[in-house]
Amino acid sequence: MATEQRISPYEVARFFMNELQSDRTVQALWYREVGSTVELWLVTEPITHERVLKLHELELLIDEHFPDTDARMHVIHDGLFAGDFHFRAPIGAERYSAQ
Repeated sequence: MATEQRISPYEVARFFMNELQSDRTVQALWYREVGSTVELWLVTEPITHERVLKLHELELLIDEHFPDTDARMHVIHDGLFAGDFHFRAPIGAERYSAQ
């Protein structure tokens, strides 16, 4: 019987940030696991709606790279929230830091 290898939320966040390494609008990435879902919050500088849609297209790369992982991304920018997302981050979310 084959066993399914569990992918950590950190691995998903690391993959996502590697895809965005040259994007200068990215300020931070927060992540957490809820049940079998990995949730990502990408915090950016103010960006256009079109740019938000382009960022959401990156979810397809996550689906391709981690086909057995359900990942959901939220783009947070000044147009949505004022102030530091650190104070609004969902309970259990961790800020991504390359290790």
